[in-house]
Amino acid sequence: MHSKQRLTEQRLARVLDQRIRPAVHALTAPLDIAIWNVPGEPVPVADGLAAPYEPVTLGHRWGPPWTTSWFRISGRVPAEWAGRRVEAVVDIGFNFTGAGFSSEGLVYRTDGTVVKALNPRNAYIPVADPAVGGEEFTYYVEAAANPNLNDSHVPTRTGDRPS
Repeated sequence: MHSKQRLTEQRLARVLDQRIRPAVHALTAPLDIAIWNVPGEPVPVADGLAAPYEPVTLGHRWGPPWTTSWFRISGRVPAEWAGRRVEAVVDIGFNFTGAGFSSEGLVYRTDGTVVKALNPRNAYIPVADPAVGGEEFTYYVEAAANPNLNDSHVPTRTGDRPS
């Protein structure tokens, strides 16, 4: 019997990418995103929450390797989403080869309490369940720009923190 493992895996990947993933978060709404690049780290959470943020747009390139930036993410749940579970999907520049060796984040509420971690396989923030519709929300993400060092076992230019 001939092995068709590669063909089967390609078909599964296509169904996952074209049908399943788009159905998980089928509805979208814009978010307001702002950033604060930490001049030294670590910083207390209170400093991250009170920092001077600058607006950025989707696709903004942030932080060289081994640095930290804080993001402020705000939005409003559309009224027509009432009764639904609402999540903010946040990709801070993940490398999707695994859960580690990539950028990572820790999500905070405006009062400084922790919500959850963000990583390539867990990139959502719970907003409402169920939503009333019209809720405004703000979260802060302390994001670490960790380079992927998992590709080889030789020294890299991103292997050390800048001095």
